[in-house]
Amino acid sequence: MLEQRILAAKATWLEEDSVWRLINARIRDFDSEGNEHLRYLTRMDTALNMNISDFGQRSVMTSAMTTPQLRRHIDIEQRRGAKVAMLKLEQYGRTANPFSIYVLMLIGVGIAARKLRGGMGYHLFLAVIIGFLFVFVAKLITVYAASVSLSPDALISRENWLLLAAWLPNLLFAMLGAVICWKAPK
Repeated sequence: MLEQRILAAKATWLEEDSVWRLINARIRDFDSEGNEHLRYLTRMDTALNMNISDFGQRSVMTSAMTTPQLRRHIDIEQRRGAKVAMLKLEQYGRTANPFSIYVLMLIGVGIAARKLRGGMGYHLFLAVIIGFLFVFVAKLITVYAASVSLSPDALISRENWLLLAAWLPNLLFAMLGAVICWKAPK
């Protein structure tokens, strides 16, 4: 459980004292009943259990991790109180993204089954547009899912919401592919 949250306008690592100097810090203390106490300090020297490398997450770093490493990284970040929605989406996307190949292949088979007199230009154009739409919708859903805040009494938990967001583009375009294949000449 989160006990304290510190926000500061500026933080400087003081190597000689091995402490962090915080300027214009806002400190929120949370007690066991869930009450919140707020205080402001113009300057504060404190020993925090963090390194300079802890600041900022690089998507390149997380995408290069193995899945067990990513799970451990998510656990560490959750214990720190950081937002882990994008990391969870990365984790769920690792299983959802390979299935997108099959979904796009299903759409491609349905489009290629239709013969037109004009040649293949229309088919290629339609396939490129659908592929572009797939990527666009997937990114749009991912950004929305990571930024939306769910109420505690929502029908779906935050964890399940992120899992659904990772799989939703595949589900939507699989239905489109099924319709295209069903309409294709046999």
